[in-house]
Amino acid sequence: MWKTLLDLFFPINCLGCGQAGQFICPACLKKIPLNQKALFGPDQARSLTGLVVANDYGYPLVKEAIYRYKYDLVKDLAEPLGWLMVQQLSVCLKISPEDTFLLAVPLHPKRLRWRGFNQAELLAQVISRQLEIPLAENILRRVKYRPSQVSVKGLRQKKDNIKDSFQLFSESSRDVPCYKGLPFRITPSPSARMCPKGRPFKSVVKMNAPGRPFGGPEERDLKNKTIILVDDVSTTGTTLAECAKALKPLQPKEIWGLVIAHG
Repeated sequence: MWKTLLDLFFPINCLGCGQAGQFICPACLKKIPLNQKALFGPDQARSLTGLVVANDYGYPLVKEAIYRYKYDLVKDLAEPLGWLMVQQLSVCLKISPEDTFLLAVPLHPKRLRWRGFNQAELLAQVISRQLEIPLAENILRRVKYRPSQVSVKGLRQKKDNIKDSFQLFSESSRDVPCYKGLPFRITPSPSARMCPKGRPFKSVVKMNAPGRPFGGPEERDLKNKTIILVDDVSTTGTTLAECAKALKPLQPKEIWGLVIAHG
């Protein structure tokens, strides 16, 4: 009933052509060009293996969709925007779901409470579902509340603004108990988490047992794995680079950044 009333008073129309029913209709979505390449930056290379960008931020429909998603809090746009990221990621990287984990760039708890959701996490969930790549959670947290990177001008200022903003969950963290800095939760791919009656299993928090690392099919760590850091947009890459720097102690094989748009 509420959905019917909302659709009546606030109809959903395609941001591209105005067609009713979806924020980006299938026809307009298919017209959006992909970059067809992975972008590397000399500044990010010290922390990131590379940066995969789905689209040019200057493309009008994508720019409008990102704005509505990020600032007007239109959560439904996660699906089409995530689809674009899936297409680009499939072109740029050879992915082995067994050795790859998605990880969303975390928000500071204060900003998360204000926004109500983590836009990067919703995108990561779409990608995880479509590519059957597990989504790792409770690994990285944002510990400093800083002005938005968009509001900060200049590369040096952006670096200073985001510096040391991310940490692994540690033994001193009150949020999640952990052992040697690694509370860990894996949201498996959809096909891997269906019980015999067709109902999805609940996500399970997996912890290091004292004195031993993760191992085996259900207890996996990130050593020698590929991590794909998911965010909505990247301007200079400093946020992704800081996340990658914080993840280095886990000894992953590669750390890639994945965003909708760059620039």
